Amino acid sequence: MNSQLQHLLNSSTSIDTTKLSEVTDCLVIAPHPDDESLGCGGLIASLRNSGIAVNVIFTTDGSMSHPNSQNTSAVGRCKMREQEAIRALGVLGVEENYITFFRGKDSALPAEGEKGFAGFVAQMKWIIDTVKPDLVLVPYEFDPHRDHRASWQITMAALQDCPQVAIWQYLIWLYTLGKETDVEPLTNIRDGIQYLPMGNYRKIKKEAIAQHKSQLNLDVFDDPEGFVLLDEVLQNFYGDREFYIINDK
Repeated sequence: MNSQLQHLLNSSTSIDTTKLSEVTDCLVIAPHPDDESLGCGGLIASLRNSGIAVNVIFTTDGSMSHPNSQNTSAVGRCKMREQEAIRALGVLGVEENYITFFRGKDSALPAEGEKGFAGFVAQMKWIIDTVKPDLVLVPYEFDPHRDHRASWQITMAALQDCPQVAIWQYLIWLYTLGKETDVEPLTNIRDGIQYLPMGNYRKIKKEAIAQHKSQLNLDVFDDPEGFVLLDEVLQNFYGDREFYIINDK
């Protein structure tokens, strides 16, 4: 982990949970199936336990985690990952009819200025106008993965006319792949990184992560060179704190 990020995490402060008492609807933006459980699974479970509606958008199809699979096509991989996401969110208390799959191309989600960007913004804006969320959870603006950055850009463009919405950014690949240039912007955040204590939700979050079997075991898609969540990565999400960068309304 980047030493500057480690320092910021060590000096993080607890989130004032009274902020959540004003929330009636939350929208979660996840670039890939598993980001929802890894980055904000504890908060999702907490919100649902409090009766707060949670809608989730997956921006990509997740098909490129195992591109050389011999036993499953890209369509089959997409379907399996969607089913894993549905099961994981079920553990967290989110019903299937609150889940939307945009099915953008994994590892090629269009960023601002690229072809197709406006179309994804329009899709997301339609859901935002329908759901009218008070709180939006989105990947960190400078997360090292391009799909995560593009998801942030799409979300911000869709929220352009919604200044009243609170935006909480969650961390994924910053923990293990973050460079100094990715971390540096966090030093200018007024309240820095803040954390939500997991308490009883820690176990539920871990159970939700376990539903993403294709990302935990290379045998699922039969691609020895495919992606897998190593234990050193998972440990960043199994702890008793979930970290956020909070942009209040």
